[in-house]
Amino acid sequence: MFRHKTWLIFMAWLLALVMLPAPCSASGEDRLLLVTESGPPFNFLTQQGPAGYSVDIVRELLRRTEMHGEFHFLPWARAYNTALTQPDTLLFTISHTPERHDLFQWVGPVMYISWALYAKPESNLHIHDMDDARMLSGISVYRSDVREQYLRDLGFVNLHVSPAFSNSVQMMLGGRVPAVIADEMGIRHQLKRLGQPRSSVERVFIFKTMKLFLAFSKTTDPDIVARWRRAFEAMRRDGTLARIHARWDMPANTLQRLLALPEGP
Repeated sequence: MFRHKTWLIFMAWLLALVMLPAPCSASGEDRLLLVTESGPPFNFLTQQGPAGYSVDIVRELLRRTEMHGEFHFLPWARAYNTALTQPDTLLFTISHTPERHDLFQWVGPVMYISWALYAKPESNLHIHDMDDARMLSGISVYRSDVREQYLRDLGFVNLHVSPAFSNSVQMMLGGRVPAVIADEMGIRHQLKRLGQPRSSVERVFIFKTMKLFLAFSKTTDPDIVARWRRAFEAMRRDGTLARIHARWDMPANTLQRLLALPEGP
């Protein structure tokens, strides 16, 4: 019990430290509010602080643009709303959709992913189309995620909503629902975290492919956004993005696709 309480106190202290304001030497126009969720392997908290593929990209862009930022890890709905309403705010990592296009100023893409259904091999699921997926007894999603809204817009009513992606994966592994909607990087990270091999699940159906971005609030100075876009394009050209991609053991085919994509949504 004592060790458990000590760990909780340490994590509370760590979160408070992460959310401290940036050094006062940075002028207001050089400081950004960086809002994200816990979504490994792209963005998450460790004992050493913020980490992840997208966190490394954001840190490198801060360095190249000579700006400062405060990382805030929030529930996705709150992070999203903050970026909709606050100036000088960067939201990451976010899927681009037609509905979101005019709500933000986009930098990237930083990753290319596929939304898919994953299930345990022994489930023997055979999903050939959307109608087959609608017939499942349940699909695990997590609250306010864009994939939840995507399935609802397609008329899916067999959704089991969890507070976090990790809970959604555990529901599928525990047999409470037959499938979870996820992407390959996310499912691999969660399985590793749970001590499960990649072979413990299989991909049974691909819904669609998506590009992931960094998104500035609409009220952020366009000159700042332009600086970040130029810096990101330089990262693509000079190999920095490829090195970050390798550091986080992302699938090789996603890098080839990513570097071939034109800049922007």
